[in-house]
Amino acid sequence: MSQQTPAQISIEDRFRYGFFDISEICALARKSRATIYMEIQNGVLKATREGRRTRVRGTELAKYLGINEPAPEAAEPADEPAPEAARKPVATKPAPKPVAPKHAPCRVPSKGRR
Repeated sequence: MSQQTPAQISIEDRFRYGFFDISEICALARKSRATIYMEIQNGVLKATREGRRTRVRGTELAKYLGINEPAPEAAEPADEPAPEAARKPVATKPAPKPVAPKHAPCRVPSKGRR
């Protein structure tokens, strides 16, 4: 069984079975890194963390981009453990609540005081 190099894997196969890094998603979606991370945080785009990397499954990216994904040709063998089982989902955080300032408002001294 030979392993394919990234140049031999088609983009359709990556959408079907692979993962995409944030930089690749930015290029495909034509959005900034901050926007992609914000959409992951808000739950619009599902992502997983692998160490320090944030990656998105190709099927989730296809849904996000509105690409009609082709039907899978064959199911993956059941005897191999799924690689996504080792990955943990990215936790989404609610937006922070605005905080009132803790300092007193500035006072302008009157003309009689110095």
